[in-house]
Amino acid sequence: MGLLFVLVGIGGGAGAMARFGLTQATADISKQIPFGIFLCNVIGSFAIGLVAAFLIKTSLFNEDVSANVRALVVTGFLGGFTTFSSFSLDVLNLLQRGEILIALGYIVVSVLISLLAVVLGFYIIGVMH
Repeated sequence: MGLLFVLVGIGGGAGAMARFGLTQATADISKQIPFGIFLCNVIGSFAIGLVAAFLIKTSLFNEDVSANVRALVVTGFLGGFTTFSSFSLDVLNLLQRGEILIALGYIVVSVLISLLAVVLGFYIIGVMH
């Protein structure tokens, strides 16, 4: 368990730095729309799809290596790069299990509650009245 925590930390730090770098690189475009974060979400979702599918399809990894790769790349790097990628994978898993209404509810509730949580944070601090 200790190694997995270290791998998540290393990957998460690298992912957060990559997200920061991408948002800085697109700062001129992002004055109008949050283009850098949009790119992080799309790239992260694509990357988590590739990694998850590769880990499922290939027999090159045993369970220990697969757990380490998931900790470093999926939970760590992609989690630090964007949490939207994990959310997207969760929705896909629900859809693949045929739980379409649960998936749609999860999408709507997650987005709305998260947005309300941000608004609540602003309200508590006094930025919104």
